[in-house]
Amino acid sequence: MNTHWVFSGCDGDDRRAVEDCWGKLREALLAKFESLAPAPIEFRIAVDRDSENDVWTVQAVLHQPSNTFAEEETDADVAAALRRVSERLAASADKRSRAHEEPGRRTRLDLEALVPLLKRNHASGRSRTFFTLLQPALRTLAHHAHRELEVLQLDEATVGELTVSEILDETLLRAWDRFNSWPDRLPLDLWLVSLMDEAVHDLAAHESHESLEDRRRIPAETPDWDDDSPDTWSDHPTFYETVELGELIPGHDGLDAWDRLDVETRQTGTAALLARLPRNQRQALVYFAVEGYEPAAIADVQDRRVEDVQADIDAARQSLRLALADEDFLQDVEEQFERAGTHEERERRRRR
Repeated sequence: MNTHWVFSGCDGDDRRAVEDCWGKLREALLAKFESLAPAPIEFRIAVDRDSENDVWTVQAVLHQPSNTFAEEETDADVAAALRRVSERLAASADKRSRAHEEPGRRTRLDLEALVPLLKRNHASGRSRTFFTLLQPALRTLAHHAHRELEVLQLDEATVGELTVSEILDETLLRAWDRFNSWPDRLPLDLWLVSLMDEAVHDLAAHESHESLEDRRRIPAETPDWDDDSPDTWSDHPTFYETVELGELIPGHDGLDAWDRLDVETRQTGTAALLARLPRNQRQALVYFAVEGYEPAAIADVQDRRVEDVQADIDAARQSLRLALADEDFLQDVEEQFERAGTHEERERRRRR
């Protein structure tokens, strides 16, 4: 567990008092969340002191791999604001524990609670706080970038030295620049994933782009703005979920030989299969079959008709079935695996 702070309008004594107060509240909050869902927990807390109006604003985000909880409180007493934020986060945990997940599907990242805080920080021009609050959620979605790189990695001349970290940087910057154009009806996580897919292909085409570090050098929104040392994506180990063919073509009875392959060869083979699909088909299939988005939402983000998205999902699945029926395909997969190198070698190339 780690806590990343953003302070505005606070001196050293203010910061120490806030951190001491939060430390007393944090342990009980951690115990509650860990008892409900044992998983890594990360806090992002922004504290703003408005000396002119003698008021404090606290924005707190608690992030887990499948859940994001966010609360905000304004009060003349910062300790009272922190306490109420902590109480509401605990209440959110109780409410979430009573919710039932849909069986048989991956749990989607829920970012609904984060949206009001992102909107207020964006409207106020607080890009650093926006980045800080959104960064852990975007890191959880990094498997999308990793998967698309797996597909493009089959053509190393196209991908070059592109890394997941560069893609996440670019996605975070695009989220800030385009936040006003995000349609509220579209799930925030799906919108972020679509920006990520777009960033992968733009960067692979060697289009010029600004780094997140460059953007962090913009003068602070307030002269006394302060935060912890900006963390990088590599500071936090990321587990990349893999896609199995059984998710893409459920119920298919031709997977026996495929399932006998080792995990790394299957991963390369799945990337090879997905690489055969047109981009829109691949995107629609993965969004629907793996991530659990409905065709209507996918149509919205792709700016297409629902009927066309559904047709692409069906066509993509049929293409995968036909490829698996090709007797030469498994041999091709093994050859592609050899060309791509071991899993460790591919990871070193991406993480540099």
